[in-house]
Amino acid sequence: MALEQGESLSRLLREALKPTMDDDTARRYWDDALHRLHTLALEQTLKTEEARPNPDLARLSELHRALARARAGHQAEP
Repeated sequence: MALEQGESLSRLLREALKPTMDDDTARRYWDDALHRLHTLALEQTLKTEEARPNPDLARLSELHRALARARAGHQAEP
């Protein structure tokens, strides 16, 4: 028990001593996470629409375009 607590405290101390992330880096991480969530949401919506008995072809087309834009936009970012 004491060993586990010591390991936990050691991990916490190591985390506390790490240098803080600068605002630009934090913003890039945040933007990347939001972009990934958006892309995943588009992928799931597309799968759901494709699985419908009578999918809306116009909706499918728009979802495919939106997903292609999302993927291309992500690849173009530095």
